[in-house]
Amino acid sequence: MNLLNSLLKNSNFVSLKEIETLGLKDLAIVSFSSLNHLSEAIRSCDSFQQNPSLNNTPFLIYLSNDVSETVKTLYSELCPIAKIIPLNLSDYPDYVQDLSQYRFKPIYQALSLQKYKVILNVDTSIRFDPNFNFSNLISDVIKQNPTDVTLLASNSHNMFSVTHPKMFECFPHINKKAVNNKIHTIQKRPLILWIGSENGLKIMKKFITCALHPECMGPTGSTTNCDYSLMTKFPNRFSGCHRFDQSAINLILLEESKYRPSLFQIESNFFKIRRDSKLK
Repeated sequence: MNLLNSLLKNSNFVSLKEIETLGLKDLAIVSFSSLNHLSEAIRSCDSFQQNPSLNNTPFLIYLSNDVSETVKTLYSELCPIAKIIPLNLSDYPDYVQDLSQYRFKPIYQALSLQKYKVILNVDTSIRFDPNFNFSNLISDVIKQNPTDVTLLASNSHNMFSVTHPKMFECFPHINKKAVNNKIHTIQKRPLILWIGSENGLKIMKKFITCALHPECMGPTGSTTNCDYSLMTKFPNRFSGCHRFDQSAINLILLEESKYRPSLFQIESNFFKIRRDSKLK
């Protein structure tokens, strides 16, 4: 069985009828950290633990292989509610194992959908609002977004400026003129809410396929080391700053929504983004 099928084979399929009944009881919060982001991960978990509406919500943290057993023990002591899962990428190509290309993101999210009907993927920089009531989040999102995959974020860039031109070669049906439009923005550091429905799994399959393709999620020459001012100075041309997984999921959802980003991009105020110093 190939890598793609192995990630999707046991997904917790949600029927159309069942979607209407989904709620907080079906949700798991999912995150990933390498060693250099673990201090952020600890603070993110702490903010999760301070929100009473999430008391019964599973919290999964996938860890890269540079996190030692000693550090895992420290994390467990500071974040006792977390289920720690090592993310083993040894069966994947070298370019997938390169964490700087973020190709691992759809992999652990797909693994999570094998166990849970709804997952909310969060970066380690996310800090939850302790006073926000998550009880109605899922039902509210379902009413707004028929694609069953939603990007929740507080701000954005122009999408065209942060997508490497070579990525479009992997999406031959995408209308580039439609993408190069000021209303089509890409969410910065989004939280992704996935529903394990037919639609959600179809989008996940495209997301994984892009991650596994050598020139899709991380085209040759793509980098985040660039002049960020160019994103706003020249919003309708490529800035030189590529967003890897963020560019991929936005392109996929833009196509699935027939170029209606308002369906899958929702502004959210239940979290903040905080960058912390690296773990020494």
